Amino acid sequence: MKKFAVLLAVLAVVGLAVYAIAAPNEIVFEARNGNVTFDHAAHVATGDCVSCHHDGSTDSCRSCHDGTTASSTKDARGAFHAFCIDCHKESGMRGTCNECHKR
Repeated sequence: MKKFAVLLAVLAVVGLAVYAIAAPNEIVFEARNGNVTFDHAAHVATGDCVSCHHDGSTDSCRSCHDGTTASSTKDARGAFHAFCIDCHKESGMRGTCNECHKR
């Protein structure tokens, strides 16, 4: 049983590493007040994939955050604002709306 648990752990780590290598460097989130270009490569470098990919999935955020299953990405204080802005504030990287939202 221990060998099986170790094998699963190794496969999970390898899977995340392969995803991190194959993942796009930038992701563009469309928004009414200007699209947001997310620097995925810089965030992967933190090594904290679980903070964003909290369900272990690599699906798009909007596949769950649609307002029915989880908070909507389109609400003014929806999933992105509640998560991204709060994380940036905690790490001391405060900014203005226009720093992320580009028209």
